[in-house]
Amino acid sequence: MIKRIELLVYFNYRSSMIQAFESLGASVQYLNKKLGYAVLYVDYNKSRSIQNSLKHMKGIKKVEESPQELLELDI
Repeated sequence: MIKRIELLVYFNYRSSMIQAFESLGASVQYLNKKLGYAVLYVDYNKSRSIQNSLKHMKGIKKVEESPQELLELDI
């Protein structure tokens, strides 16, 4: 079972942000350039390190976990 969580990331938009999120190991589910936020899916066991990395990135305003529960996948 792969447990994943959903992160909400608020940021100042730059075109390189998507590549930066993916290089950390996050899957970009939704990105709104105008409002400056993204919805990312990350593995539960890597979530803390990814959140810490995101908080220290330039241009990131806020990182928070989504309160909704995601389904677990049998992979």
